Amino acid sequence: MQEGKKSKSKEQLEAEKKAILKQRIVKLEIDGLSQSALAEKAKELHKSISRLEGEKYDLEKRFKTQQVDVSTGLYMKFSGRVRKQAACRYQGLKLWTNFFLTCSGSYTK
Repeated sequence: MQEGKKSKSKEQLEAEKKAILKQRIVKLEIDGLSQSALAEKAKELHKSISRLEGEKYDLEKRFKTQQVDVSTGLYMKFSGRVRKQAACRYQGLKLWTNFFLTCSGSYTK
């Protein structure tokens, strides 16, 4: 029941997406512009697109780097834990073997 309250319906998500896009997208007003004004507007738009593509590339690269860092960190964390567990098992087995051999009388130091 709690899960239903936290998650939004498909319609709510779509409405939020449209509201955000409406805020971010500025209407292109080119009616009545001269040839040179249209060329200037095209240069402006090209510059904006280039800047946004560069930002997108940087963000994607940073995201991939962070994913690798997280997965590497988790691997190192769990591989370290596995090594410790294996060392403890080996130490326990070694102690148990020494104890067993000592008790049976066949162990000599």
